[in-house]
Amino acid sequence: MSLERLRRRAQALAAKLGAPEIIWPEIDGKLHEGRLGVTHSLLGGYEVTYTERGEDSLQLKTRSEDEVLEHLISGLAWTMAVTEEMHHRRPGEEPRRQIFELHAAMLDKLDPAWGDHARARAAGYIEEHPLDEAPQPWIDHLPPARGRIVKHEPLAPFTWLRVGGPADVLFLPADAEDLAQFAKALHATIPLTIIGVGSNLLVRDGGVDGVVVRLGRAFANIEPRGDNRIYAGAAALDAQVAKAAAAAGIAGLEFYSGIPGTIGGACVMNAGCYGSETKDVLVEAYAINRFTGETITLSNAEMKFSYRHAYPGPGNLVMDGLIFIGALFQGTPDDPAAVQARIDEISARRETTQPIREKTGGSTFANPPGNSSWKLVDGAGWRGKPYGGAKFSELHANFLINTGDATAADLEGLGEAVRADVKEKFGVDLEWEIKRIGRR
Repeated sequence: MSLERLRRRAQALAAKLGAPEIIWPEIDGKLHEGRLGVTHSLLGGYEVTYTERGEDSLQLKTRSEDEVLEHLISGLAWTMAVTEEMHHRRPGEEPRRQIFELHAAMLDKLDPAWGDHARARAAGYIEEHPLDEAPQPWIDHLPPARGRIVKHEPLAPFTWLRVGGPADVLFLPADAEDLAQFAKALHATIPLTIIGVGSNLLVRDGGVDGVVVRLGRAFANIEPRGDNRIYAGAAALDAQVAKAAAAAGIAGLEFYSGIPGTIGGACVMNAGCYGSETKDVLVEAYAINRFTGETITLSNAEMKFSYRHAYPGPGNLVMDGLIFIGALFQGTPDDPAAVQARIDEISARRETTQPIREKTGGSTFANPPGNSSWKLVDGAGWRGKPYGGAKFSELHANFLINTGDATAADLEGLGEAVRADVKEKFGVDLEWEIKRIGRR
Protein backbone atom coordinates (compact mmCIF):
# COMPACT_ATOMS: atom_id res chain seq x y z
CA MET A 1 0.00 0.00 0.00
CA SER A 2 2.01 2.90 -1.34
CA LEU A 3 1.10 6.48 -0.45
CA GLU A 4 3.28 7.67 -3.32
CA ARG A 5 1.31 5.62 -5.86
CA LEU A 6 -1.94 6.84 -4.30
CA ARG A 7 -0.71 10.44 -4.53
CA ARG A 8 0.15 10.09 -8.23
CA ARG A 9 -3.24 8.55 -9.04
CA ALA A 10 -5.11 11.20 -7.04
CA GLN A 11 -3.22 14.05 -8.68
CA ALA A 12 -3.89 12.66 -12.15
CA LEU A 13 -7.62 12.44 -11.43
CA ALA A 14 -7.70 15.90 -9.81
CA ALA A 15 -6.02 17.35 -12.89
CA LYS A 16 -8.48 15.57 -15.19
CA LEU A 17 -11.32 16.99 -13.08
CA GLY A 18 -9.85 20.47 -13.47
CA ALA A 19 -9.54 21.04 -9.74
CA PRO A 20 -7.28 23.92 -8.65
CA GLU A 21 -4.09 22.60 -7.08
CA ILE A 22 -4.74 24.61 -3.92
CA ILE A 23 -7.55 22.20 -2.97
CA TRP A 24 -5.84 18.93 -3.92
CA PRO A 25 -5.59 16.50 -0.98
CA GLU A 26 -2.28 16.12 0.82
CA ILE A 27 -1.01 12.56 0.57
CA ASP A 28 2.32 12.54 2.35
CA GLY A 29 1.54 10.61 5.53
CA LYS A 30 0.85 13.85 7.46
CA LEU A 31 -2.24 15.88 8.36
CA HIS A 32 -2.66 19.45 7.12
CA GLU A 33 -4.94 22.24 8.35
CA GLY A 34 -8.00 22.72 6.17
CA ARG A 35 -7.23 19.78 3.88
CA LEU A 36 -8.01 16.11 3.50
CA GLY A 37 -5.01 14.01 4.48
CA VAL A 38 -4.23 10.34 3.99
CA THR A 39 -2.13 8.27 6.38
CA HIS A 40 -1.46 4.58 6.92
CA SER A 41 -3.60 2.87 9.54
CA LEU A 42 -1.81 1.22 12.44
CA LEU A 43 -3.57 -2.03 11.55
CA GLY A 44 -2.90 -1.67 7.83
CA GLY A 45 -4.82 0.14 5.15
CA TYR A 46 -5.57 3.84 4.89
CA GLU A 47 -7.15 6.54 7.03
CA VAL A 48 -8.60 9.69 5.45
CA THR A 49 -8.77 12.59 7.91
CA TYR A 50 -9.92 16.20 7.66
CA THR A 51 -8.25 18.73 9.95
CA GLU A 52 -9.89 22.02 10.88
CA ARG A 53 -8.73 24.39 13.61
CA GLY A 54 -6.49 21.72 14.99
CA GLU A 55 -9.30 19.17 15.29
CA ASP A 56 -8.95 15.91 13.33
CA SER A 57 -12.04 14.21 11.92
CA LEU A 58 -11.64 10.65 10.64
CA GLN A 59 -13.75 10.32 7.50
CA LEU A 60 -12.78 6.96 6.07
CA LYS A 61 -10.86 3.87 7.12
CA THR A 62 -10.34 1.20 4.47
CA ARG A 63 -7.83 -1.15 2.87
CA SER A 64 -9.06 -0.27 -0.64
CA GLU A 65 -6.99 2.25 -2.60
CA ASP A 66 -9.85 2.76 -5.06
CA GLU A 67 -12.24 3.56 -2.22
CA VAL A 68 -9.80 6.17 -0.90
CA LEU A 69 -9.50 7.70 -4.36
CA GLU A 70 -13.27 7.93 -4.79
CA HIS A 71 -13.61 9.61 -1.39
CA LEU A 72 -10.85 12.12 -2.11
CA ILE A 73 -11.97 13.04 -5.62
CA SER A 74 -15.61 13.20 -4.55
CA GLY A 75 -14.59 15.79 -1.98
CA LEU A 76 -12.81 17.84 -4.62
CA ALA A 77 -15.80 17.63 -6.94
CA TRP A 78 -18.09 18.76 -4.14
CA THR A 79 -16.00 21.86 -3.48
CA MET A 80 -16.02 22.69 -7.19
CA ALA A 81 -19.78 22.08 -7.44
CA VAL A 82 -20.49 24.47 -4.56
CA THR A 83 -18.43 27.18 -6.27
CA GLU A 84 -20.05 26.56 -9.65
CA GLU A 85 -23.55 26.70 -8.19
CA MET A 86 -22.88 30.08 -6.62
CA HIS A 87 -22.23 31.51 -10.10
CA HIS A 88 -25.21 29.82 -11.77
CA ARG A 89 -27.89 29.77 -9.09
CA ARG A 90 -31.36 28.90 -10.35
CA PRO A 91 -34.19 31.01 -8.91
CA GLY A 92 -36.74 29.04 -6.93
CA GLU A 93 -34.47 26.07 -6.32
CA GLU A 94 -32.59 25.20 -3.18
CA PRO A 95 -28.86 25.43 -3.91
CA ARG A 96 -28.36 21.84 -2.78
CA ARG A 97 -30.33 20.46 -5.74
CA GLN A 98 -27.99 21.92 -8.35
CA ILE A 99 -24.92 21.12 -6.22
CA PHE A 100 -25.96 17.47 -6.15
CA GLU A 101 -26.45 17.50 -9.94
CA LEU A 102 -23.13 19.20 -10.65
CA HIS A 103 -21.28 16.93 -8.24
CA ALA A 104 -22.56 13.73 -9.84
CA ALA A 105 -21.93 15.05 -13.37
CA MET A 106 -18.31 15.84 -12.53
CA LEU A 107 -17.75 12.37 -11.13
CA ASP A 108 -19.40 10.81 -14.20
CA LYS A 109 -16.50 12.13 -16.29
CA LEU A 110 -14.03 10.12 -14.23
CA ASP A 111 -16.04 7.00 -13.45
CA PRO A 112 -19.79 6.58 -14.08
CA ALA A 113 -20.01 4.35 -11.02
CA TRP A 114 -18.78 7.22 -8.86
CA GLY A 115 -21.50 9.45 -10.31
CA ASP A 116 -24.12 6.80 -9.53
CA HIS A 117 -22.86 6.53 -5.96
CA ALA A 118 -23.14 10.33 -5.58
CA ARG A 119 -26.70 10.37 -6.92
CA ALA A 120 -27.70 7.57 -4.54
CA ARG A 121 -26.27 9.47 -1.57
CA ALA A 122 -28.05 12.65 -2.68
CA ALA A 123 -31.37 10.84 -3.02
CA GLY A 124 -31.00 9.44 0.48
CA TYR A 125 -30.16 12.85 1.88
CA ILE A 126 -33.13 14.53 0.18
CA GLU A 127 -35.44 11.82 1.48
CA GLU A 128 -34.32 12.55 5.03
CA HIS A 129 -34.03 16.32 4.53
CA PRO A 130 -36.67 17.40 1.96
CA LEU A 131 -35.77 20.44 -0.12
CA ASP A 132 -37.81 23.60 0.42
CA GLU A 133 -38.31 25.04 -3.05
CA ALA A 134 -40.63 27.52 -4.73
CA PRO A 135 -43.49 26.24 -6.89
CA GLN A 136 -42.44 26.11 -10.54
CA PRO A 137 -42.54 28.14 -12.64
CA TRP A 138 -41.90 30.49 -9.74
CA ILE A 139 -42.59 33.56 -11.86
CA ASP A 140 -46.26 32.52 -12.01
CA HIS A 141 -46.51 32.11 -8.22
CA LEU A 142 -45.59 35.56 -6.93
CA PRO A 143 -47.12 37.03 -3.76
CA PRO A 144 -49.88 39.62 -4.17
CA ALA A 145 -48.93 43.27 -3.88
CA ARG A 146 -50.50 46.72 -4.08
CA GLY A 147 -47.62 48.04 -6.17
CA ARG A 148 -46.80 47.18 -9.78
CA ILE A 149 -45.36 43.80 -10.77
CA VAL A 150 -43.97 43.62 -14.31
CA LYS A 151 -42.43 40.51 -15.87
CA HIS A 152 -39.41 40.56 -18.20
CA GLU A 153 -39.00 44.32 -17.92
CA PRO A 154 -35.86 45.84 -19.56
CA LEU A 155 -33.68 47.51 -16.95
CA ALA A 156 -31.58 49.75 -19.23
CA PRO A 157 -34.02 52.69 -18.89
CA PHE A 158 -33.63 52.50 -15.10
CA THR A 159 -29.84 53.01 -15.13
CA TRP A 160 -27.68 56.00 -15.97
CA LEU A 161 -25.45 53.92 -18.24
CA ARG A 162 -28.54 52.90 -20.23
CA VAL A 163 -27.48 49.28 -20.77
CA GLY A 164 -28.59 45.88 -19.54
CA GLY A 165 -31.10 43.13 -20.10
CA PRO A 166 -34.47 42.52 -18.45
CA ALA A 167 -35.36 41.63 -14.90
CA ASP A 168 -37.23 38.35 -14.59
CA VAL A 169 -39.64 40.40 -12.50
CA LEU A 170 -39.64 44.12 -11.68
CA PHE A 171 -41.54 45.14 -8.53
CA LEU A 172 -42.44 48.76 -7.80
CA PRO A 173 -43.78 48.68 -4.22
CA ALA A 174 -46.53 51.06 -3.16
CA ASP A 175 -44.89 51.74 0.21
CA ALA A 176 -42.78 50.15 2.92
CA GLU A 177 -45.60 47.94 4.20
CA ASP A 178 -46.27 46.64 0.69
CA LEU A 179 -42.57 45.89 0.25
CA ALA A 180 -42.29 44.15 3.62
CA GLN A 181 -45.28 41.89 3.00
CA PHE A 182 -44.17 41.01 -0.53
CA ALA A 183 -40.59 40.29 0.51
CA LYS A 184 -41.64 38.10 3.44
CA ALA A 185 -44.03 36.09 1.25
CA LEU A 186 -41.54 35.70 -1.61
CA HIS A 187 -39.88 32.30 -1.46
CA ALA A 188 -36.42 32.55 0.09
CA THR A 189 -34.80 30.81 -2.89
CA ILE A 190 -35.79 33.61 -5.27
CA PRO A 191 -33.15 36.36 -5.51
CA LEU A 192 -34.25 39.84 -4.50
CA THR A 193 -32.22 42.78 -5.85
CA ILE A 194 -32.82 46.39 -4.80
CA ILE A 195 -32.10 49.38 -7.06
CA GLY A 196 -32.61 53.11 -6.74
CA VAL A 197 -31.95 55.51 -9.62
CA GLY A 198 -29.28 53.20 -11.08
CA SER A 199 -26.54 55.83 -10.99
CA ASN A 200 -23.89 53.44 -9.72
CA LEU A 201 -25.15 50.31 -11.44
CA LEU A 202 -24.11 48.22 -14.44
CA VAL A 203 -26.76 45.68 -15.44
CA ARG A 204 -25.32 42.94 -17.64
CA ASP A 205 -26.84 42.16 -21.03
CA GLY A 206 -28.36 38.85 -19.98
CA GLY A 207 -30.65 40.47 -17.44
CA VAL A 208 -31.16 39.79 -13.74
CA ASP A 209 -32.42 36.62 -12.05
CA GLY A 210 -35.34 36.78 -9.67
CA VAL A 211 -37.14 39.91 -8.54
CA VAL A 212 -35.68 43.40 -8.91
CA VAL A 213 -37.23 46.00 -6.60
CA ARG A 214 -37.09 49.64 -7.61
CA LEU A 215 -37.77 52.04 -4.78
CA GLY A 216 -39.81 55.01 -5.95
CA ARG A 217 -41.54 58.14 -4.70
CA ALA A 218 -42.97 56.51 -1.56
CA PHE A 219 -39.40 56.02 -0.34
CA ALA A 220 -38.11 59.49 -1.28
CA ASN A 221 -39.43 61.64 1.57
CA ILE A 222 -37.05 64.06 3.32
CA GLU A 223 -37.92 65.52 6.72
CA PRO A 224 -35.93 67.67 9.19
CA ARG A 225 -36.41 66.20 12.69
CA GLY A 226 -35.03 68.95 14.94
CA ASP A 227 -31.73 69.07 16.85
CA ASN A 228 -29.96 69.42 13.49
CA ARG A 229 -31.14 66.01 12.37
CA ILE A 230 -32.77 65.11 9.07
CA TYR A 231 -34.51 61.93 7.90
CA ALA A 232 -34.31 60.73 4.29
CA GLY A 233 -35.97 57.80 2.57
CA ALA A 234 -33.83 55.32 0.68
CA ALA A 235 -34.98 56.63 -2.72
CA ALA A 236 -34.27 60.26 -1.86
CA LEU A 237 -31.58 61.71 -4.12
CA ASP A 238 -28.41 62.51 -2.21
CA ALA A 239 -28.30 65.98 -3.77
CA GLN A 240 -31.88 66.70 -2.65
CA VAL A 241 -30.99 65.68 0.90
CA ALA A 242 -28.10 68.14 0.88
CA LYS A 243 -30.41 70.87 -0.44
CA ALA A 244 -33.10 70.17 2.18
CA ALA A 245 -30.49 70.17 4.95
CA ALA A 246 -29.24 73.55 3.74
CA ALA A 247 -32.76 74.99 3.76
CA ALA A 248 -33.14 73.78 7.36
CA GLY A 249 -29.83 75.34 8.38
CA ILE A 250 -28.11 71.97 8.84
CA ALA A 251 -24.46 71.78 7.84
CA GLY A 252 -22.33 68.68 7.28
CA LEU A 253 -24.28 67.02 4.49
CA GLU A 254 -23.07 69.29 1.68
CA PHE A 255 -20.91 66.51 0.23
CA TYR A 256 -24.06 64.63 -0.77
CA SER A 257 -24.62 67.26 -3.47
CA GLY A 258 -21.61 65.77 -5.25
CA ILE A 259 -22.89 62.17 -5.24
CA PRO A 260 -25.18 61.04 -8.09
CA GLY A 261 -27.21 58.49 -6.18
CA THR A 262 -29.77 57.83 -3.47
CA ILE A 263 -29.64 57.42 0.29
CA GLY A 264 -30.20 53.66 0.10
CA GLY A 265 -27.07 53.26 -1.99
CA ALA A 266 -25.21 55.67 0.27
CA CYS A 267 -25.94 53.41 3.25
CA VAL A 268 -24.97 50.21 1.44
CA MET A 269 -21.63 51.52 0.15
CA ASN A 270 -20.74 54.31 2.61
CA ALA A 271 -20.89 56.80 -0.22
CA GLY A 272 -18.73 59.89 0.04
CA CYS A 273 -16.70 62.54 -1.73
CA TYR A 274 -14.58 65.61 -1.07
CA GLY A 275 -13.32 64.26 2.25
CA SER A 276 -16.63 63.24 3.82
CA GLU A 277 -18.49 59.93 3.96
CA THR A 278 -21.88 58.62 5.03
CA LYS A 279 -20.36 57.20 8.21
CA ASP A 280 -19.52 60.76 9.31
CA VAL A 281 -23.15 61.89 9.46
CA LEU A 282 -25.35 58.82 9.84
CA VAL A 283 -27.13 58.33 13.18
CA GLU A 284 -29.04 55.19 12.28
CA ALA A 285 -30.41 53.37 9.27
CA TYR A 286 -33.72 51.54 8.85
CA ALA A 287 -34.07 48.31 6.90
CA ILE A 288 -36.64 45.60 6.20
CA ASN A 289 -35.55 42.02 6.80
CA ARG A 290 -36.77 40.26 3.64
CA PHE A 291 -37.12 36.93 5.42
CA THR A 292 -39.26 38.15 8.34
CA GLY A 293 -40.80 41.37 6.99
CA GLU A 294 -39.71 43.18 10.14
CA THR A 295 -38.20 46.67 10.11
CA ILE A 296 -35.00 46.93 12.10
CA THR A 297 -32.90 49.90 13.22
CA LEU A 298 -29.13 49.81 12.84
CA SER A 299 -26.89 52.26 14.64
CA ASN A 300 -23.85 53.81 13.01
CA ALA A 301 -21.64 51.31 14.82
CA GLU A 302 -23.82 48.39 13.71
CA MET A 303 -23.42 49.44 10.07
CA LYS A 304 -19.69 48.63 10.41
CA PHE A 305 -18.67 51.10 7.73
CA SER A 306 -15.38 50.94 5.87
CA TYR A 307 -14.20 52.65 2.68
CA ARG A 308 -17.08 52.23 0.20
CA HIS A 309 -18.51 49.28 2.12
CA ALA A 310 -20.90 48.51 4.96
CA TYR A 311 -21.32 45.26 6.87
CA PRO A 312 -24.63 45.77 8.70
CA GLY A 313 -25.64 43.71 11.69
CA PRO A 314 -25.40 43.64 15.48
CA GLY A 315 -22.01 42.80 16.99
CA ASN A 316 -19.86 40.80 14.59
CA LEU A 317 -22.89 39.55 12.66
CA VAL A 318 -23.38 40.62 9.03
CA MET A 319 -27.05 40.24 8.10
CA ASP A 320 -28.27 39.04 4.72
CA GLY A 321 -31.53 40.08 3.13
CA LEU A 322 -31.68 43.67 4.37
CA ILE A 323 -33.60 46.23 2.30
CA PHE A 324 -32.72 49.77 3.40
CA ILE A 325 -35.72 52.08 3.43
CA GLY A 326 -34.35 55.21 5.11
CA ALA A 327 -31.81 56.81 7.40
CA LEU A 328 -31.43 59.55 10.00
CA PHE A 329 -28.51 62.00 9.77
CA GLN A 330 -26.89 64.41 12.20
CA GLY A 331 -25.49 67.76 11.16
CA THR A 332 -24.50 71.00 12.85
CA PRO A 333 -26.29 74.37 12.89
CA ASP A 334 -25.29 76.96 10.30
CA ASP A 335 -26.72 79.78 8.25
CA PRO A 336 -28.77 78.31 5.37
CA ALA A 337 -27.20 80.70 2.87
CA ALA A 338 -23.69 79.65 3.92
CA VAL A 339 -24.55 75.95 3.58
CA GLN A 340 -26.12 76.54 0.18
CA ALA A 341 -23.06 78.48 -0.95
CA ARG A 342 -20.86 75.46 -0.19
CA ILE A 343 -23.25 73.24 -2.12
CA ASP A 344 -23.05 75.64 -5.06
CA GLU A 345 -19.25 75.40 -4.96
CA ILE A 346 -19.41 71.60 -5.10
CA SER A 347 -21.89 71.72 -7.98
CA ALA A 348 -19.71 74.14 -9.92
CA ARG A 349 -16.66 71.94 -9.31
CA ARG A 350 -18.51 68.87 -10.58
CA GLU A 351 -19.68 70.76 -13.66
CA THR A 352 -16.11 71.54 -14.69
CA THR A 353 -14.37 68.30 -13.66
CA GLN A 354 -16.89 65.49 -14.27
CA PRO A 355 -18.88 64.39 -17.35
CA ILE A 356 -22.22 64.81 -15.60
CA ARG A 357 -24.18 65.21 -18.86
CA GLU A 358 -22.96 61.93 -20.35
CA LYS A 359 -24.31 58.40 -20.00
CA THR A 360 -22.09 57.53 -17.07
CA GLY A 361 -22.21 55.89 -13.68
CA GLY A 362 -20.04 58.06 -11.47
CA SER A 363 -16.69 56.84 -10.18
CA THR A 364 -15.89 53.48 -11.75
CA PHE A 365 -13.15 52.33 -9.37
CA ALA A 366 -12.59 53.00 -5.68
CA ASN A 367 -9.40 54.87 -4.91
CA PRO A 368 -6.60 52.50 -3.80
CA PRO A 369 -4.84 53.44 -0.54
CA GLY A 370 -2.54 56.39 -1.16
CA ASN A 371 -3.49 56.72 -4.82
CA SER A 372 -6.17 58.00 -7.18
CA SER A 373 -7.92 55.69 -9.61
CA TRP A 374 -8.15 58.35 -12.33
CA LYS A 375 -4.39 58.82 -12.27
CA LEU A 376 -3.84 55.08 -12.72
CA VAL A 377 -6.37 54.83 -15.56
CA ASP A 378 -4.82 57.87 -17.22
CA GLY A 379 -1.27 56.64 -16.65
CA ALA A 380 -2.12 53.32 -18.28
CA GLY A 381 -3.23 55.21 -21.40
CA TRP A 382 -6.98 54.64 -21.24
CA ARG A 383 -8.30 58.21 -21.01
CA GLY A 384 -10.65 58.65 -24.00
CA LYS A 385 -9.55 55.39 -25.64
CA PRO A 386 -12.54 53.66 -27.33
CA TYR A 387 -13.52 50.10 -26.50
CA GLY A 388 -16.56 49.10 -28.53
CA GLY A 389 -19.15 51.70 -27.59
CA ALA A 390 -17.43 52.51 -24.31
CA LYS A 391 -14.57 54.70 -23.13
CA PHE A 392 -13.22 56.45 -20.06
CA SER A 393 -14.00 60.15 -20.07
CA GLU A 394 -11.48 62.66 -21.35
CA LEU A 395 -12.72 65.04 -18.63
CA HIS A 396 -12.29 62.60 -15.74
CA ALA A 397 -10.50 59.32 -16.38
CA ASN A 398 -12.38 57.41 -13.64
CA PHE A 399 -15.75 57.92 -15.31
CA LEU A 400 -16.96 55.16 -17.62
CA ILE A 401 -18.93 56.49 -20.60
CA ASN A 402 -21.52 54.92 -22.88
CA THR A 403 -20.77 56.80 -26.10
CA GLY A 404 -24.19 55.92 -27.51
CA ASP A 405 -24.32 52.28 -28.55
CA ALA A 406 -22.35 50.46 -25.88
CA THR A 407 -23.43 47.12 -24.48
CA ALA A 408 -22.93 46.15 -20.87
CA ALA A 409 -20.27 43.75 -22.15
CA ASP A 410 -18.42 46.72 -23.72
CA LEU A 411 -18.47 48.68 -20.48
CA GLU A 412 -17.50 45.81 -18.21
CA GLY A 413 -14.94 44.55 -20.72
CA LEU A 414 -13.31 47.97 -20.80
CA GLY A 415 -13.22 48.10 -17.03
CA GLU A 416 -11.60 44.68 -16.81
CA ALA A 417 -9.08 45.53 -19.53
CA VAL A 418 -8.08 48.64 -17.60
CA ARG A 419 -7.82 46.72 -14.34
CA ALA A 420 -5.50 44.18 -15.99
CA ASP A 421 -3.38 46.90 -17.57
CA VAL A 422 -3.06 48.89 -14.34
CA LYS A 423 -2.11 45.73 -12.47
CA GLU A 424 0.58 44.91 -15.02
CA LYS A 425 2.02 48.44 -15.25
CA PHE A 426 1.71 49.65 -11.66
CA GLY A 427 1.09 46.53 -9.54
CA VAL A 428 -2.16 47.99 -8.20
CA ASP A 429 -5.50 46.14 -7.98
CA LEU A 430 -8.35 48.48 -8.88
CA GLU A 431 -11.62 47.61 -7.13
CA TRP A 432 -14.91 48.22 -8.92
CA GLU A 433 -17.02 50.90 -7.23
CA ILE A 434 -19.82 50.57 -9.76
CA LYS A 435 -22.01 47.63 -8.79
CA ARG A 436 -22.33 45.00 -11.54
CA ILE A 437 -25.29 42.63 -11.47
CA GLY A 438 -26.96 40.06 -13.69
CA ARG A 439 -26.23 37.40 -16.26
CA ARG A 440 -23.55 37.91 -18.88
